[in-house]
Amino acid sequence: MKEAFLAPKVPLFLFGFEELDLHKIHAAAMSKNPASSSVMKKVGMKYEGTFLQHYLKWDNYEDIDYYGLLREDYLNGLKAQP
Repeated sequence: MKEAFLAPKVPLFLFGFEELDLHKIHAAAMSKNPASSSVMKKVGMKYEGTFLQHYLKWDNYEDIDYYGLLREDYLNGLKAQP
């Protein structure tokens, strides 16, 4: 079963792509927080990579996963909606 493309329902994407005419929206989450990464994947963002020991939090360096959504992927997802 294919998951629904949820990006059109995210106000940030609507504003960023339709009002500001952005080319790309990106976000980051700590690698040890899979729930945040799951949300980004669910709304259509694609995993772009991990920056190792990129962020210092409470005297520990944390790995950060980056996700992004390109305008063309957003628009293609809108076209595919019923």
